[in-house]
Formats: sequence, structure tokens, C-alpha cells
Amino acid sequence: MAVARVDQVVILLHKSEKDSFLEELQKASIVHISDLRSDTSIEEVRELLSPEERNEGELEALLSRLKRSHGFLKPYIPKRGFLAGIFGGKIELTRKEYMDIVSSFPMDEFLDTTEGMERELSALKVEENSLLNRLDQLDPWSKLDMDVAELGCSHEAVVVAGTIPIEKLDSLRELPLEYVEVNRDAKKSYLLLVFRIKDEEEVRKELLALEFEEADFEGLSGRPAEIIEGLREKLSEIAQRRSEIAEKARELAKDAYKLLVLYDYYSGVLEKYRAENRAAATEEAVVIKGWVRRSDWDRLEKLASSFETVYITRSAPQPGEVPPVDLANKKVFRPFEMLTELYGLPNYAEVDPTPLLAPFFAFFFGLCLTDAAYGIVLLILGFILMKKMRGGKDFMWILVAGAFFTVLAGAMTGSWFGDLPERLPLPFLKDFRNSLMLFDPMKEPMKFFYLSLALGYIQLLFGLLVGFYNKLRFGDALGGISNELAWFIVLLSAGLLVFANVKAGKGGSFLFGGPLQAMATLLIFAGVFLIIFFSGGKSRNPVIRILKGLYNLYGGIGFVGDLLSYVRLMALGMVTAGIAMAVNITAGLVMGFPVIGYVLAGLVFVFGHIFSIAVNALGGFVHSLRLQYVEFFTKFYENGGKPFTPLAKRAYFTVFLDEESEG
Repeated sequence: MAVARVDQVVILLHKSEKDSFLEELQKASIVHISDLRSDTSIEEVRELLSPEERNEGELEALLSRLKRSHGFLKPYIPKRGFLAGIFGGKIELTRKEYMDIVSSFPMDEFLDTTEGMERELSALKVEENSLLNRLDQLDPWSKLDMDVAELGCSHEAVVVAGTIPIEKLDSLRELPLEYVEVNRDAKKSYLLLVFRIKDEEEVRKELLALEFEEADFEGLSGRPAEIIEGLREKLSEIAQRRSEIAEKARELAKDAYKLLVLYDYYSGVLEKYRAENRAAATEEAVVIKGWVRRSDWDRLEKLASSFETVYITRSAPQPGEVPPVDLANKKVFRPFEMLTELYGLPNYAEVDPTPLLAPFFAFFFGLCLTDAAYGIVLLILGFILMKKMRGGKDFMWILVAGAFFTVLAGAMTGSWFGDLPERLPLPFLKDFRNSLMLFDPMKEPMKFFYLSLALGYIQLLFGLLVGFYNKLRFGDALGGISNELAWFIVLLSAGLLVFANVKAGKGGSFLFGGPLQAMATLLIFAGVFLIIFFSGGKSRNPVIRILKGLYNLYGGIGFVGDLLSYVRLMALGMVTAGIAMAVNITAGLVMGFPVIGYVLAGLVFVFGHIFSIAVNALGGFVHSLRLQYVEFFTKFYENGGKPFTPLAKRAYFTVFLDEESEG
């Protein structure tokens, strides 16, 4: 339950050592820099500060260009295959190779080239769309044997091309014009019309009523067939130019990884600029304010002592200050911090829920999957991925932990690829399965139901105890006793009462059949009394306080819903078993096919169970996480902490082979 203890640190140094000190501080990655220029504590000396600032905008624009250019080249990078894509991770190179790229790669020229290619491709796309639209318009007129530039008015006549609905074609015979049908489709007829100039006003009015649409040949000359041929030649030229650009992009893509190396480098420079801009400076001195983990104080002192003008002081967080939060858990729980961070970091004074959720999440995941063979597959996959991948190991460790409990849950319920041991003619497999099995959920589903409820009951009680502990730490003893502790007493006593009456049998009195029942009943009344009379806050009006307490008591109905939510553990476990059984049945059925039966059965078995593992593992992960966030965290967890983000050189895309990365 570790939120790392931090102290506020103030660093004073001469401006001449600023750059070298920040460089070393960035390598050490131990100080979270606060924005001192907006700090009210320096208002009295603000007029003494130097207004100079590093330009962050230029670097942010450069990073955007690097990312965009890499995105442009990415489709042209040769595919490395499925497994290489999974295991690829970050770019591996030595520190010398890294610095050679930074110092010698022609970045500006490369970016200008890729951006020019991207702009040209975009322009070609626009031109291509325009040509295709023009082709669509001209294609029905391909049989028109005249120069479209001759359409329009002459001395005596008007020549017009256009379309009219087929059902209105006969109506043209009543007008003072002549027409030739050039083409037609299912709905329209494509016509060439000729009429006298003196009849133009009357004819155009009648044509409008007949839904005549004049064809648009503006800016064109020549016969439509000739124009179409010219358009197709232009399209061919565009395709050729696009092919040339693609070939050039494939050549440039060989160096695309260098853009990511540069992105990492300039990200580090930007971090340094931001640190400088958060500091306060005069013409001669620089003041940096931030936070350091107490465990890193000695390192910071040693670093500062290597500079002539650096002076540092530290102080514990003062009331009203909001220190940044850094989670500091033991190695076995550290990967689960990503689940806590996904929900939100605890505030500095709060309990870190990571080691509390870790065992529950892993065990719940195992119950949702509930198949020992599936667990073994996930264990093997998890360990392989952890060995091969350089990034994402935290998630893999969570998968391994969940897979371990999946093996236990599957052995407990007798599920090994579903009911496979029952179907194979190998008695020793069935005997092995039965020796480990505690119950068969397909035959005794209520045992699974009660197990799910019991686990939920334990986690809810645990959450209330943690909430009570938190209230005590925050100095709200009355609130903790009248809410979390009172509800803990009520729920625990209710469980004891149910247990006692089950043990007593049908003949026992529900309330006072024995000492345990009597004690549990008295504790329930005591808890209800605390909730009604003390959970309503510190209002001086006893009526309002009692009414608030009654409302809080009514809110206890929510515990029933929370408890029933844990039934999803049983539901998902049963679904996994059902799907696995269906895969086995299907494989058995196709095995009877002549010649290829065994091959088909093998394919159905392998791919069916792969599908089952993938779908049910995803469902188990999501629903186990939901139980932590919605049912467990709401009993004690507030979150809202801001992360401890030390000045560092963060390696988003690169990793050093010869020594530990600076980021």
C-alpha cells in the first residue's frame, strides 16, 4: 500500500551551470519539476526575474513533423511478419549509433522530401477524383459524333445536349425541335436537340417542365470519345507518377526508423526546455522548485555536490500542498500499477490500492476462465512474450498471474480443455482430473454460485475495512466508525447469522436459536444504530441527522447489488466450460467424416480452443477489472492524484543495447 514519500526541493544555481546541471538531472530522472513562474511565493521578487523563455512551440512542431513523416512512410516499410510484429517492440541500437543518427542524419532535407511527396500525392488524388468525375459525366456521350465546342447558338439554330426521363421522351414530339438519341440507361435518355433561335425561350421553358438537364461540357473541345481518351491518358500518367512516388517512398522507408530515434532525442530536448521554462531566473541565478522521492535524496545531493554553484534544500509537504504521486510497490505487485493508473492515481495521503486489487483481480480472472489447460497455454504464452518483448512486460506479468490462478480454478472444477478427459479413451487422464477436482460446476452449479458470492462478500468486507482505515488516517474517526465500520459490522454479522442458522438446521430459531445467532443479531442492531444516529454528519439538528442516517441505511441496499455482481464470476466460468465442451463435441462430430475426418477434427479442436481462450480471456479481464473498479474501489478509493513525472529523457521508441537507456 505504498505511495512513495516525497519532499519538496528548492535548487539554486548560477546561470553558467544551468545547461549542464539540467542535463545531468535529466539523466538521473529523480526530480519532478514544478512551475515556479506561476508560484505565488515569488510574487514579491517577480520584477527581478528574467523574462526569457525557451521556445517550446518550435520543438513541438518538429516532433509533429517527425511523427507525421513516419506515418507517411509506414505503409512502405516491409512487413516483418506476425511474430516479429508482436516481439518487435522498440528500436534496438547502441548509444553510438543513436548519437550518429542525431548528429549526421539530414533531418530537414528528409522531412522536406517526405512532406513534398505527401503533398504531391494529395494533389494527385484531387486531380484523379476530378478526372474520374469528368469521365463519369462523359462516358454516356461517347457515341456523340461532334465537337462539343460547337454546342450552343449559331446564326439560326441552337444545339443543346442533355438528358430527359425516358417516360417523358414522347412529349418532345410536341415541341418545335428535332432531337437525336445518343444513348440511354434505365432511367434517362441522352439527347442532342436542335431548335430555332426564335423558339429558344418557349422551348427551354417546356424542357424545364419535362425535367430536361443540359449536359456540362464547359471548357472542353473535341468529340467526347477523344476527350475520354485524353482523360484516360492523364489518369495513366497519374498512376505512373504515383508509382514513382511509391518507389521513392519505399527507398526512404529504409531510414524511417531514424525519424523515431530523432523523435526520442528531441522529446528529451523538449522536456529540458519545459524544465527551464518552469524555473525562475535572474540575470545571474536560476531557481528550480520541485519534488524528490525521499529514497532519491542522497542521489540528488551527490549530483548537486559535483557542481560548484548548486545549492539544494528540502522540506516535507506542508498542509494545503498537493505533492505528486509515485507508486512504489514490491516487484510482484508493480505490474498491477497499470490497472490502478487506468482508474486514477490515489491522492498523496491515500492508500495505494494496487497490492489490494492484485490478488483479487488475478484470482477472479482465473475463475472467469476456469480451465486448467487454458491456464497452462496462457502461462507458456506469457513467459515467451515476457522473454521476447522489451516493452509491455507489466501486462504479460498480469496475464501470467491470472493464468496461474486459471490453472488452480480449472483443476478445482475439473476443466481441462473443457470435458476433454471425459471424452478421451485414456482412464488415467480421467483419474488425474477427478483426483484434483473439488466439484463439477456443470453438475453442481450452486457450489460455484456460493463460491462467487463468498468471494464477493470477502472483498466487500475488505474494502470497508480499508475505507475505515483511510478515514482514521484523514482524522475522520466518527465518519469511519458510523459508515465503513458500521457497515462492516452489519454485513459481517449478517453473514455470521446466515452461517449460524444453516448450522442450526431447520429447527433453530432464526434470531435467538443459540449464542452465535444472538451475538450476530445484537451486532447488527449495533451497526444499524451507528448508521442511523451518527452517519448523518455533524448537523446540530438531531432530526436532520437521523433522517440522513436513515437515508444512508436505505443506501445499504446497494450492497446487495454489489454482492450479486460477483455472480458474473460463475457465469463467465460456466460460459468458458460450455464453449470448450461445444468445441469438443464439434471436433468429435467431424471426426466421423471419411478420409479427412481426423484432419478436420484437429483443426476444429485447435482453432476452436484458440478462439475460446481469446474470447473468454478478454471477457475475464474486462469483468474482473470491472469488479475492482465498480464494486471494490467505491468502498474506499477516492483517487485524483497527479503523477510524479521526473525530468527525464523518455525513450518512447528506442532502447540501448550496450547500456541502460537514458529514458
